[in-house]
Amino acid sequence: MKNLIKILTFTIAMVAFSGQAFSAQILNQVKFKTHLRWNIFADKKDVFVSKKGTSVIIKTLNMNIFDQLKKDVELVKAGNRYLNRVVVNNINVEAGMVGSIAVKLTNEEVELFSFYRDSEKKHVLDFWIDQDAVKTKAAAIKPKTIAPKKVTTVVKKKKRIAKKIKAVSFKKLTRLDEMRIKNGKKYRDFRYGSSFLWDYKAQSPVLKKTININRKTPEYFYPIKNRDYEKNEQEAHLQLSINLFRKKKWGLMYKSIKLFEKKFGDEKFADINDYLRANAILKNNFALGKIGPQKMALNMLSNIAERTTVYDLKKGIYKYIITFLSQNNENVKTLNMAKKFYVLSKEEFDIEEAEYAAEVMLHSLAKLGQVDVLKKLLDDKTIIKMLPKQLRLAYEGFTYLKLGKVSEVIRLFERHRKSLAKPIHEAILFNTAEAYFRNGNFKKSVHMFDQYLSDYSHSSKADQSRVRLAIAYELLGKDIKKTISLYESAINRSSMAKFNYEAKIRYVALRTIRKINTNDDDLERRIFLKNTYGENYKIDRNIKKLLWLVRLRSFLADKEFDKALSYLNAIPLDSLRPSEKRVFEADGAEIIYGIIVKNYKESKYSKVVQIWEVYKNRYVSKVATDSFMNFVVAHSYVKLGLFGGFDTVYASFDKLKNTPIRSFPIWANRTKVNAPEEMLTELRAIRNIKLGNFKLAEKNILKLIKLSPKYNKVNFYKGLIAYRSKRYKKCVLSVEKFLANEKTKTIYDSSDIAEMIKGYTNSLYELNQLDKFKKVATAILSDTKAYAIGNDYMNSVKERVAYLEIEILSGEEKSSSLLLVENKIEAFLRNFEKSAYYGRVSYLFGVAKIANKKNSEGQSVFAKLLEDSEVSEYIKGLVRTELALLKIKDRMI
Repeated sequence: MKNLIKILTFTIAMVAFSGQAFSAQILNQVKFKTHLRWNIFADKKDVFVSKKGTSVIIKTLNMNIFDQLKKDVELVKAGNRYLNRVVVNNINVEAGMVGSIAVKLTNEEVELFSFYRDSEKKHVLDFWIDQDAVKTKAAAIKPKTIAPKKVTTVVKKKKRIAKKIKAVSFKKLTRLDEMRIKNGKKYRDFRYGSSFLWDYKAQSPVLKKTININRKTPEYFYPIKNRDYEKNEQEAHLQLSINLFRKKKWGLMYKSIKLFEKKFGDEKFADINDYLRANAILKNNFALGKIGPQKMALNMLSNIAERTTVYDLKKGIYKYIITFLSQNNENVKTLNMAKKFYVLSKEEFDIEEAEYAAEVMLHSLAKLGQVDVLKKLLDDKTIIKMLPKQLRLAYEGFTYLKLGKVSEVIRLFERHRKSLAKPIHEAILFNTAEAYFRNGNFKKSVHMFDQYLSDYSHSSKADQSRVRLAIAYELLGKDIKKTISLYESAINRSSMAKFNYEAKIRYVALRTIRKINTNDDDLERRIFLKNTYGENYKIDRNIKKLLWLVRLRSFLADKEFDKALSYLNAIPLDSLRPSEKRVFEADGAEIIYGIIVKNYKESKYSKVVQIWEVYKNRYVSKVATDSFMNFVVAHSYVKLGLFGGFDTVYASFDKLKNTPIRSFPIWANRTKVNAPEEMLTELRAIRNIKLGNFKLAEKNILKLIKLSPKYNKVNFYKGLIAYRSKRYKKCVLSVEKFLANEKTKTIYDSSDIAEMIKGYTNSLYELNQLDKFKKVATAILSDTKAYAIGNDYMNSVKERVAYLEIEILSGEEKSSSLLLVENKIEAFLRNFEKSAYYGRVSYLFGVAKIANKKNSEGQSVFAKLLEDSEVSEYIKGLVRTELALLKIKDRMI
């Protein structure tokens, strides 16, 4: 035991140094029910991890790390659900090749989620399978159509396929997968909500609070007793000083002590006199409102404890000083004083006080994170006999969790679980529950936090436990109503602002962001995002980041992409960790997608290009590619005639065509799009059509048909080429084929729709298919109102269609046509006030009025045309001719 005390003494001198012996192993593998994890213990800058297709590449320039990785990967068992094999590529300095390890995945469904954990100095690689993607892919495999006679065979075949898929994909669904399947239509998955998680601090076993150090003095532990004043003069004088002390006459007491020391010497009864002085200083300060012990009094007490031979006095002073140091978190000094007290009480065979001193030593070592010394102290036979088992386990578990050794905490609890009497120590419950949570075992975490709240609902860690419980429920995909109820309970019952605010933020995220179809009652909950805790509350850094994320995603959930971009630009992303920054960048890429597609559909091509150029490197390039956004940007460059910009986007898109397509996050609505190779071919066709290279465009379209035989949009392109080549019959056939087969929307640009309408109607007009033109014109002018909003080109096309329809009806010279054309012209003049056809249409309006026996109205129209300075002389000449004919008919000459 003396050797152990020496170790403790050395620990105090070396308190700044703490840690664990270096382990030669760099890589280890941990299997979970939902995923497989690789931990690589190395500095962040020494190891680089990337995923290409079905391979994960781990690179390093550090020879020592690479040599150790080669040894460690030999111990890793591949050939499992996630990993097929591991290939080592040695360093070749002459060839300029860095050392790398290629991990071959079993198939394309295996995903990689990697991040760096600073607290443990390790890279974490999680291999997992997205069951939703597997299910979607399996559902896409449909058996070929079989004749009705073979119905029985079809049934058998379906059953066989179903069994195979179930065995491979659906047999082992995680709880998260079950949540997505069950609530997929109503709620987005957890990643879309308040997805930032962080570690909660470990709970240290609490020392028994003996006294309130701000109001009590050492006299509580060692009361000042009366003297035998009849014995001699010295004792009588001491009693006088004590009486003055009790009457709080501090000045007279000091004079009495000074007189005693002058009369009998400084050393005689120095301990009791100094003890009176120290207590008097403390009591006087308390009376003056000065809370807490004073340095002078503590120094006096320490000196008394060092020199006195009275055990009870020494014990009382030690307990008082230990209490003070402990409550002020001076852990090194507390450890030093507790060690002295432990030795003293052991020598005096005072087991009760020795047990207290030992507990203080454990508490101080745990606070300091001195694992090795703490373990030795816990293994000491005397300590084992002296302290309760649960208390020792609580300190050991606390230390492991504080150092981030989550597996050790769990292993310690599992090993002793059956022998722990209830109620289990609160530090054991909380730290084990937190360890399960950090380790991803949310089911066991829920059980432990439940038990903690049941036994210690008023504990200091109850607030954290309520929030953790709600988060675990959300991660497990348990009943949404129950999860909401748990968040509400955490909000209502949490007294600490930090955890109350966190519960509110996560509650808002669940009800207004993860929930797809929100109502007014849901949206009212966003008021919880406001900081209502007063000026003295400083928002925790983790809470602040979570608040930023939820506020940003509230704009995304509401499809307010412009507001979301403004808010994102105000967030100091460079101050965040790379893993956190990546979350915001991924959301940023989706914001850019939403803004670009919105402007593209409004034919605002310059805005599309501007947004792309400003934000492509800031957000878009940081995440997986989005084929449709690349297509939209390239198409916009073509529309603007910026073929250099088109070539740049096309080249980058071509390089990314074999990379994974972004599947998360998806905030903006998506429609089915072609594969990247098909989009690239389509872009080449668009470019050649724009440049007038119709033969090259037709070759591109033929290739597109081979790649996607059922792609109906090729008929649209055929129609455009035919119209511009003045093959009007071919244009009509292609456009009609496109319209007949159009089941889902494939043309997103309203200008393209206008171009198609223009080509189709002009072709009908040129082919003299006037009856069909009139039917088409009626449909176009009534059904394309939505496309005309904010689109000048569509307005101009509609204007021309309406004008040609008027010309056709006017030329028929039928009474029914003349009556109809009058109404058509009134609508035209109302809808297109500044039309280039104003003069011609107004002239036809006057002609129609006269033909319909409305001579005065017709003449009024003609009179206005003659007075209008902007009407051409040609139109005015026609008007004069009509007026002359009218007068001849009326025999007015």
